[in-house]
Amino acid sequence: MKRALVAVAALWMIAGVTGCGGAQEAKTMSGDEPSNPVRNEGTAAFVSPKVDGTGFVPTHVEAMAHTMKAGGQTYPAIIVHLANYDRGGRSYLPNPKTPGHRRVILNFSGPVGSALRVGAYGADVAPGAGHRFSLGVEGTSGSAGFEGVVTGVAELTRLTAEMVAGRVDLKDARGASINATFTARLTRSRY
Repeated sequence: MKRALVAVAALWMIAGVTGCGGAQEAKTMSGDEPSNPVRNEGTAAFVSPKVDGTGFVPTHVEAMAHTMKAGGQTYPAIIVHLANYDRGGRSYLPNPKTPGHRRVILNFSGPVGSALRVGAYGADVAPGAGHRFSLGVEGTSGSAGFEGVVTGVAELTRLTAEMVAGRVDLKDARGASINATFTARLTRSRY
């Protein structure tokens, strides 16, 4: 009788350990674990009259969701930074200060009372009036945006509560241009 109880107890222990291991494995494989994070990455090439874009390779990519305010109304926005330098221990990405450091800021915003969505964003849309795109390019020599008629595409290709991906391929009337792609974990602004 004692031997039978010991054998049954041993079988329960083996079954329990195997069952726990199997459940752990299934959870990890599903991608639900934080050990499977979104990989922040991006590419960008630009031509600008004020900022030298030669050889720019982004090594730092971040995306932050904001609630913007204009004219007493609020609207959603995601601001993506592509830079060849990092935060340097700060809680924000500072303006470029070292020669050769550059940053591209991509701003996707939605209409008042609506959400952001996957799809194209227009450069000719007023803030809060529709799905709008704007950008800035910064270097130690100054900053520049696009002017006049802007042609091309700016779009979000994937958007979830945790991540955002997109692409930009635009040119303005002066010949300034940008071609960029990005994928980034989406964080929420504290401000």
